Amino acid sequence: FRFCTNEDNEWKGVERRANKRWNCSAEFMPNGVAANPGRYNDFIFFRVFDISGSGFRFITSLRNKFLISGMTLDTTVSFPMVGQTHLKVVIRNTRIQHQNGKDVLAVGVEFVEPNKVSRDIIGQYVFQFGPSTTIKELRSENLGLVKASRNIEFRYVRTESEYREVLSLRKRSYEEA
Repeated sequence: FRFCTNEDNEWKGVERRANKRWNCSAEFMPNGVAANPGRYNDFIFFRVFDISGSGFRFITSLRNKFLISGMTLDTTVSFPMVGQTHLKVVIRNTRIQHQNGKDVLAVGVEFVEPNKVSRDIIGQYVFQFGPSTTIKELRSENLGLVKASRNIEFRYVRTESEYREVLSLRKRSYEEA
């Protein structure tokens, strides 16, 4: 049995998320797997669509429609070109969503005590593939960063205009500091 309740209209149009969300890159979308708590020797496969400092939203097939709020899943999530991590998550909400011509199950989950390594991997992925973000934003969401220099290209200036851009950038950084 699955009990569904209608959401109150008092929340319609109101942002209920406490944390900032970053959409995942369509070209480098994280994917994961979790042991199916409802069936022996079965697995739930999913793709992560957006990430926050406290959880993420993933999409899976409707064959997993038994997933309900309050369930705990032990997942392994692979972040392309960054790494893979084990995360224990609690399902906070589920809904059926229409995507690419078919219905899928969208599941919102919250992390259960993620370790520093997991937070660093997630932060590195968001910094590398998410929409423009700063290290300060990641730290404010309690996400780490393995190495910022992985995403910065260092080279020598070759023209006078590039040199002027460097001087302008230095001036701006000194003024802000």
